[in-house]
Amino acid sequence: MSRSPLEWHDGQPYSSQYGDVYFSRNSGLEETRHVFLQHNQLAERWSQLASDAHFVIGETGFGTGLNLLAAWQLWRQVAPTDAHLHFVSGEAWPLSLAELQQAHAAWPELAELAAALHAVWHDLAPGFHRLHLDARVSLTLLIGDINQTLPELEAQVDAWFLDGFSPARNPEMWNPALYAQLARLAAPACTLATFTSAGHVRRGLQEAGFEVARVPGHGRKREMLAGRLLQPTLLHALQHYRPVSGTLREAIVLGGGMAGCAAAWSLARRGWRVTLLERHPGLAQEASGNAAGVLYARLAPKMGPLAQLILAGLQYSQRSMGPLLGWDGERASRCGVLQLAFDADEAERIQQLAALDLPTSLLQPVDAATASTLAGVSMAQGGLFFPQAGWVHPPALCQALTTHPLISVHCSQSITQLQQHEQGWQVHSASGEQWQAPVLVLANAHHARQWQPRLPIRTLKGQVSYLPATVTSQSLRTVVCAEGYVAPARQGLHALGATFEPHANDTEVTHAGHLDNLHTLRQLHPGLHAALDGPDWQARLEGGQSLAGLGGRAAFRAVCPDYSPLIGPLADLDAVITPRRLGQPLLQPGEAALPSLPGLFATLAHGTRGLITAPLAGEVLAAYLNHEPSPLPRAQRLTVHPARFPIPPQPIRKKG
Repeated sequence: MSRSPLEWHDGQPYSSQYGDVYFSRNSGLEETRHVFLQHNQLAERWSQLASDAHFVIGETGFGTGLNLLAAWQLWRQVAPTDAHLHFVSGEAWPLSLAELQQAHAAWPELAELAAALHAVWHDLAPGFHRLHLDARVSLTLLIGDINQTLPELEAQVDAWFLDGFSPARNPEMWNPALYAQLARLAAPACTLATFTSAGHVRRGLQEAGFEVARVPGHGRKREMLAGRLLQPTLLHALQHYRPVSGTLREAIVLGGGMAGCAAAWSLARRGWRVTLLERHPGLAQEASGNAAGVLYARLAPKMGPLAQLILAGLQYSQRSMGPLLGWDGERASRCGVLQLAFDADEAERIQQLAALDLPTSLLQPVDAATASTLAGVSMAQGGLFFPQAGWVHPPALCQALTTHPLISVHCSQSITQLQQHEQGWQVHSASGEQWQAPVLVLANAHHARQWQPRLPIRTLKGQVSYLPATVTSQSLRTVVCAEGYVAPARQGLHALGATFEPHANDTEVTHAGHLDNLHTLRQLHPGLHAALDGPDWQARLEGGQSLAGLGGRAAFRAVCPDYSPLIGPLADLDAVITPRRLGQPLLQPGEAALPSLPGLFATLAHGTRGLITAPLAGEVLAAYLNHEPSPLPRAQRLTVHPARFPIPPQPIRKKG
């Protein structure tokens, strides 16, 4: 993406676009503490927080992240050890990692915190990004014009930092529409502070519903503005977040695949005690059980809500899987993913994606020569290279996600009954065991239809083939994909796949599935097909010979008609089935009007994108349950809302 022209004046960053500095030349850190920390009374407020509380700071200009680092330092000093800080910040022109590191060198006392930020800071595409800075602090970045991103934010902000370049230099940001958004997002006791004392800013904030006064500024700046919300808005930004009965922070998750393990991890890291129930003897036994899952995102150039969700999920997974697994080449590898321009239409799609000017650390177009160098094998076409992507061993990831001390895993549990009652949900198993919690999360793919038969989920079989590596194939260094994919060797085997079988009714590994994958490999890369003894395998398969040495795995993927997952609260569909409502989207009257099933949530139908969408889905559920800022813009959240589909008419049953 294009960047704001950045210059360095006496070792400090300066925007030539706005003709303004990023922070005070004299004492930027002290000014931040005076303006934003002191005048939002953060030390006093944080020292009085209740156990397990969370606090939300909203900021209108991230810049170098100085305000975040200062607030984070104070949070460590005075907040309860089990409280959580959410820092939500908008930024139109994010700095590169090198620029951020150079700016932070000015504050040695913040070096430890700055290094933690650098570890998760990758060049960021436009959109929302959730970054975990430590176990107690999360950063949500809104990359883009804040006049466009802030209306999409769903949060309740406890303190606003009105930062950014001065109103005289950047008048587009300081406007009545933005002030109205600040009020919409403000929690009842919200405060605000800003370095400016401009009269039109003060009047605009007052008209939006804030009580604002001029107070002494910092250093040579005589005055600044500080204030508080006078009257909360009637329809606050989190009105759709369903209350859960009681205050007990416990949840039951059905399903031990990627979706369930990710949901359990997101809740446990916020202090929830989670019981995870899996029907198989171990985790990741169905669609999450493949030897190598590819961090793969086939993006659409028009970048509608689903494409934006996939892009956000890809970046979230790339950031979070390194700390969880390490890129050790055994459990995960950041080897890069190469999408080939295998025909004219695909080449045009890649050109359109390149024209979006996304960060090159995220994706970059490459010619055939560069693709060959990256992959380690000769390529006839160029394509699109994702340098931060690669492959992950999903069972290892599921294991890592569930090692949290607050997660209790129970395998081999055949669930026979779910019961809703005043205190939440009871789950009964065939062995006679039962569990109870205020919250129940369905993360068991198409098996969820046993309990919610109206969910629009169907199954899609996919078979993966495991081919023994050869001397020639060992040179493959990146994942190569087009209609299918082939991954570098792991434990002497290349994962190749996957088939697309919408009408299959079993998960048997078949000769036909292997032949389909080998055909895909031949279309993808004839050289690799030959290097992996593809012609010999095909001849043996077609001749019905023994498949000793050729492995494979098949499973059902759960998908929805629009191929978007189901993430969020489940509505009581039976309660809204009326002749007048048949065929109308459930979201049409507004989410708040939907009759809910309190405490019942879903993370389902992730299909072929489980590694991309399931981890981020865990954060979405945690936001619902903790009344936290949403990691998704509103349009994307509605794209995956479980009640987004029309209610299908039910057949009329004759009496007698």
